[in-house]
Amino acid sequence: MAGEDRELVARMWEARVAPEQHNATREWARSVARSAESYPDCEQADVWAAPPDRVVLITQWRGAVDPGWSEEATPGAVVKRAHAWTFQKVSPL
Repeated sequence: MAGEDRELVARMWEARVAPEQHNATREWARSVARSAESYPDCEQADVWAAPPDRVVLITQWRGAVDPGWSEEATPGAVVKRAHAWTFQKVSPL
């Protein structure tokens, strides 16, 4: 794959949601993960859930998160609070 020598970065999006909206938010995050995987530099996208009120989306990218992709279009009425960070892998000591 082109660009395999580029550093792998991870983008983590985490939300606290209304418990009654947990399933809907989880399904929304799965849709966003599928969207991310359609980008050539996305290596992997996973959704994690911690019922009753947490949903996490982790995407891994070669080089950088594609500027054309975003998890920003959240279902606003159900998300109480969301944060996102981009991480670089730390080499083993």
